[in-house]
Amino acid sequence: MDYGLVSVIACVALFFSLILLVLVGYRLGRRRILKDSHKAGEGIGPIEGAIFALLGLLIAFSFSGASQDSTLVDS
Repeated sequence: MDYGLVSVIACVALFFSLILLVLVGYRLGRRRILKDSHKAGEGIGPIEGAIFALLGLLIAFSFSGASQDSTLVDS
């Protein structure tokens, strides 16, 4: 079995499924805005908080890994 071909097919399938899900989310969001524009942004705060928390963790681990690598080079 050629794992290179399997991985390429998996990546292409993942890409197209991601595009499809983005389009579905866009259409659902537009439908919700058209249906009730006052409640369209309701519930976004906790999602934004979770995304920013994950981004902060990613940055913190990146800096932590970079500082550990530099101490290994100095030794």
